[in-house]
Amino acid sequence: MFDQIGDLPIHPLAVHAPIVMIPMAAVLSIVYAVALPWRRYTGWAVAFLAAGSAIGGGVAKSSGESFADSQGIANTDPVQEHSNYGTVVFYLALVLGVLAVALVAVDIFRGRMNELESLRHAFAKSPGRASDKKSDKKEEDATKADVDSSEPQAEVQYRRRLIWACVSTGLSVAAVLVGVAATVYVVLAGHSGADMVWGPN
Repeated sequence: MFDQIGDLPIHPLAVHAPIVMIPMAAVLSIVYAVALPWRRYTGWAVAFLAAGSAIGGGVAKSSGESFADSQGIANTDPVQEHSNYGTVVFYLALVLGVLAVALVAVDIFRGRMNELESLRHAFAKSPGRASDKKSDKKEEDATKADVDSSEPQAEVQYRRRLIWACVSTGLSVAAVLVGVAATVYVVLAGHSGADMVWGPN
């Protein structure tokens, strides 16, 4: 499995997916982290590229191991070095995929939460609410149920937004660092593989 397509080995073809997708995911992760207005355009692209990088890295890793075993070169030093780099690439790509998907999901949740709070605030201050005592009573009861009486609602909302902003920032920084590290190891894995094929024997 993951050895050949017809008479051709899969590995030389499969490695192109992580080679292309991981650096792209790393660059988009940086753009997503620092360019806030572009997040709506780059969020899902980062998530899809990162997830695709993990899948591509897994296929490249498995196909490479199968190919090395079929050629009887799995235990040679150059192949072991190349395999070690490839294993690191796979796990970094997997972590990057999880971080990217989590980051996009958190930011979507933050946006929905902010929209709901804005709508609730606008609805509470609408003119019709002043004359509707029953509705006012229901809203007051709901507020007391949701917010501790010792803390103003605005302060609770501020803390909630701050917590989720910190989570988003942490995920952004982690995704950038992992993406850069994955790119470095892609270069190392690619160089070691090319050196085995084209370097001096």
